[in-house]
Amino acid sequence: INAYPPQKNISNKEFLKFRSDWLIKNSDLNLIENYLVKNQIIDVHPKLTRYVIDEYLSNANIKKLLIFIMILLIPIRLL
Repeated sequence: INAYPPQKNISNKEFLKFRSDWLIKNSDLNLIENYLVKNQIIDVHPKLTRYVIDEYLSNANIKKLLIFIMILLIPIRLL
C-alpha cells in the first residue's frame, strides 16, 4: 500500500484519515500490520497502530502482539 498522499485535491491530514478509516473498515489485520511495518509510520498513524494492538489484546493473542511491537521497535533501536 502506498503511504504517500496524492499531490493535488487532498491534504495530507485528509489522506491519512481516509487511509486509516478504509483500512480499519476492511479490518484486514495483516494488511494494516504490513502497511505500518513496511512504511515505518506508526507515529503518523496512531489510530491504525492502536487498532492492531487492540485487536491482538481483544483476541488474547499476546505472542502476536509482542512480535508486532518488537518489529516496530527494531528500526528505532538502530538509530
